[in-house]
Amino acid sequence: IVSACTDMLAAGHADRILAPLRTLIESDPRSREARDLLTKAKRQSTRSKKLRRTAAIAASMTLMMGAGAVVKVKMEEKRKDQIESIRDMLDQPQTAFAQVNVHFADDTSPEIGDLRRELEDRLRDEETTLRSAWLDDYHASQKEAQEGDFLIALEMIRKLPPTPRLQIIKEAWPKTSDIMTSMTTRMRDEVMALGRPSTGAPQQIAVEDRIRAQASDLRRALVDRETLDPQLADFRSQLDNVTELIIDRAQVRSETELETERKGILAENDRLLKLARASLERFEYKRALIHFEEILHNDPTGKVRRVLQEEIAETHKKHNAVLEARELAANGEHPEALKRLNDSFKETVRVMLPWQIVTNPPGVNVQITRAGDDESITRQAPFTIEGTFADEWTLTFRAEGFDSRTLMVNGPQNIDLDLSRSHEIFVVCDGRVDAVPAPIGDGSSGDYIVCDRNGMIVRAAWNGSVRWRQDIKTVSGIARRPVPMPSLTGEMLFLTETGSAWLLDPKDGNLKGPWEIGEPPVFGPVVVGDEVHARLRSGKLARWRTSLRPSLEAESTMSSFKDGSQRYGFAGLFTVLRPDGIGEPLLRASTADGSGWTIRVLDDKYQVFEDGREDEAFQIAKTGRWSYVAWESPARKEDHPVLWIADNVGLRAFLPPGIKRQVSGANPMDIQGP
Repeated sequence: IVSACTDMLAAGHADRILAPLRTLIESDPRSREARDLLTKAKRQSTRSKKLRRTAAIAASMTLMMGAGAVVKVKMEEKRKDQIESIRDMLDQPQTAFAQVNVHFADDTSPEIGDLRRELEDRLRDEETTLRSAWLDDYHASQKEAQEGDFLIALEMIRKLPPTPRLQIIKEAWPKTSDIMTSMTTRMRDEVMALGRPSTGAPQQIAVEDRIRAQASDLRRALVDRETLDPQLADFRSQLDNVTELIIDRAQVRSETELETERKGILAENDRLLKLARASLERFEYKRALIHFEEILHNDPTGKVRRVLQEEIAETHKKHNAVLEARELAANGEHPEALKRLNDSFKETVRVMLPWQIVTNPPGVNVQITRAGDDESITRQAPFTIEGTFADEWTLTFRAEGFDSRTLMVNGPQNIDLDLSRSHEIFVVCDGRVDAVPAPIGDGSSGDYIVCDRNGMIVRAAWNGSVRWRQDIKTVSGIARRPVPMPSLTGEMLFLTETGSAWLLDPKDGNLKGPWEIGEPPVFGPVVVGDEVHARLRSGKLARWRTSLRPSLEAESTMSSFKDGSQRYGFAGLFTVLRPDGIGEPLLRASTADGSGWTIRVLDDKYQVFEDGREDEAFQIAKTGRWSYVAWESPARKEDHPVLWIADNVGLRAFLPPGIKRQVSGANPMDIQGP
């Protein structure tokens, strides 16, 4: 209460807080703050009352002094009310302008002068809008008369409203009779544009007949008031003149000497015949037939038809053969198209036929170079081009992320080409690759240890480079993935198929060994705790811990070797498919978003597609026999599975189109262990 009363006292409301403060003091007589605040409120209340009395006296004196000015104020207020009333009508400038002239006809004050000018401006804007609206309709009618239909233009002219009555704008209005006259001018200009009347140009007659019919329709469309309107007398006269002009042209045409007309037709036919035979030389049979038809059109007696009958029939035969051949070619039956052409004439190698180029993936850029041409063109597949059986082309196919291809093509033939996906890693191997690659570290570096059955060992980087290479002398080579020795820092254990054990430092490729076990392994090696285990052909278990020499135990019954997946050693994050001759060779890998990718091994290629999008599969070239295909699951959730393929060309790694793999920025040579 004290806080609220303090704020109200500061706001000048001393009278309103007296009662609450007294009540507070009665409840709490010891409240010193309340008593001090009540004293201040009483003092301020007293001063306020004195001020009000003084103000009342001053107001009375002011009222008496202002009594003499009441009449003048009322007159001024009336004037202001009239001005305000006029200003309220600013959206009706014509009415407001009339009110100014009524109430302030002789008022020359600046205020009334400004008001008059403002109203004049508004009235001018309103009249401008009215004038523009009418002129828009006028110009629309004018445009229709000059470019469109004459009867529609006439109807638009009739619908034009009367010109608005304007007070400010005094410009003259255009006449509707000018639009009417422009129609006859247009007719006359179109007739004159035909040039001199000619008997050998039936198109002139067609235009003249059309214009004569238009003039007649326009004449009949005039109503009584329009036929009597003196302002339209010039229009009616010009309309009659157009009809007379067309009649005169027909008369001139009919009076042209027959011999001149005959010579003109003969000259035209000679020209058309040259064009027809030039088209035949270019094997453009359709164009030649058009020229022949034009010649026959100018031959009412039939004499020329009898002379050209055999040549025209032969042209029709070749034209029909070309049409059928083009239809066969459009359906991809180019050998049949060539046979159809050979049945009709000899110049088959000069006939242009369509052929299609389709690629997988679509959108491949194809550079096309025809033998004998200095320049090439580039198109994006799929597309259709045309050529003859005498043509030879060089086609170069390029697409980002796919291997380029170049084809030599003789004659038209449909091309349906699968481009092979470009590899991310490619290790050329002399021997067969049976072991899956061993990633270095957690796999984020992109470095791998790769080995083959000839004893080659390399460390390959994701950028495609080989950091080092080692070759060991072995009869059967390495078919098993190397594994780390848990008790040794970073070193890896290799087993050859003859039972030789090696230790490898993946940093620099330094090798220790071999230690001859004396018999080949059949399962493993795999890491078990702090040891590496492998089962030998005799059933013994070989165990390595801190040295290259293993300890050998009696026949192994370890469950880890009952799984056939350990036949080629520990697979780690790899899902591997090897040829077994059973069923369709398919291998699927799941991705982090729940979808998946599948590889299908075909006779001549590998086909890779995403779940539900098999029709958009991309291809990978296949060379010889394949050892395995494998999907490497990513060590990081955000990465995509990597596809590995081992066949006669070596070991390759792939990613689907549009997928990038991020490798760590650390120096891979400093990473310990696989």
